[in-house]
Amino acid sequence: MINTNTQQVILEKLHFLPPEKKQELLDFAEFLVQKINPNKNVVVLKAYVLT
Repeated sequence: MINTNTQQVILEKLHFLPPEKKQELLDFAEFLVQKINPNKNVVVLKAYVLT
């Protein structure tokens, strides 16, 4: 599991990205989650990431 500091750094970096790059990052994160858990439906709150 990712540690809290790493999560915080990721969130801080996210604030500097323009909306289209945030979407690209979200798509990649969803791809990675699906790759790790191919039999699970994972819902990511896009509104949270894109704001």
